[in-house]
Amino acid sequence: MKYLAILMLAVTGVAHAQVLSQRNITVNGDPDFIERVVQLPDASGAQVVVKQILRTQADGSLTYTPLIQHEETAAYYRGMCEAMGGSTPSKGESTWGPDTLTGFACDAKEDRLHAPQGMQNGVWLKSTDPLEEDASHQSQTEENLFGSLILQAYAPKNFAIPANQNTFFSARAQVITDTAGYIASRLQVGDGCVTGHQDWVGAHSNRLVEFGLLCFATGRVPTINTAVTSCMLGRCVTDTGKVTVI
Repeated sequence: MKYLAILMLAVTGVAHAQVLSQRNITVNGDPDFIERVVQLPDASGAQVVVKQILRTQADGSLTYTPLIQHEETAAYYRGMCEAMGGSTPSKGESTWGPDTLTGFACDAKEDRLHAPQGMQNGVWLKSTDPLEEDASHQSQTEENLFGSLILQAYAPKNFAIPANQNTFFSARAQVITDTAGYIASRLQVGDGCVTGHQDWVGAHSNRLVEFGLLCFATGRVPTINTAVTSCMLGRCVTDTGKVTVI
């Protein structure tokens, strides 16, 4: 069987100063694109400059399509997927919130997955609950005329992040299905930090995809709520959690 896992990182109160430049461009005759240059941390914590090609949407969200990115950008996300337990970047589209500086999805290997948590300066943040080392999650199983469908979602939870600093949040989801279709997943951290991803899953598959998104947490609140939702074939599962801001 093949595996699909979903990892996400989300943004809370992103510092807009990290956007170095932005300009409107046309891609394949479509004028609703921007080319944005951002300064981002890599998996070691070093600051790097990344150029993104994004399609703007009417609601202010941004669509990231891996297949139209610059090679240097693709190399950055390959490195992030490798560092966060994934194999290669997913080919599916991601939808970022208006303030999201970076997000990515990785086709992952189950034997390399860690419990969903946070990363800062290249170091994984420890869970404050030792019982969470294997990552609690929510799961839904359904049997119907088309076969079985199992959806699982894993939200980041039970660790502490420093205030007023960038942190990578990780989350994931899994689908085991007898029927082909699109899986759509969404991670939310705090009130306005959202990223989503959609990808095709073949029949008789068991896939893991990890999602990543950069976070900047302010110190205005002591805790931040997190949630991951995964949907396929009209069925959804949601896992929730909390992280502490110190």
